[in-house]
Amino acid sequence: MKIKKSLIALTLICLNLSLVADSNLIKNGSFENFEVKRDRGSWKIARLEDWHGTKAEIWTNSIGDSATDGDYKIELDVGKKIVDKIYPKYRFRSWCNL
Repeated sequence: MKIKKSLIALTLICLNLSLVADSNLIKNGSFENFEVKRDRGSWKIARLEDWHGTKAEIWTNSIGDSATDGDYKIELDVGKKIVDKIYPKYRFRSWCNL
């Protein structure tokens, strides 16, 4: 029982260390890195780096409100008939070898 508790504690410590080591789990959260599929001037249809999902419109600050971080923001109704979706690729690193 004592060994089991020790292993559980060690596992929890390792998980905490891996999360603290890379506190920004979402990469490209400001949508600054993307591959343009169609360029429409102040907006582009693009594939976002470090994100899964369907295409998204990337808008510059010249359309609507300014982005809260960086020069771009996304708009998710590219097809107008459906709402597109994206979700981040998470990156976890473990600092313990069990």
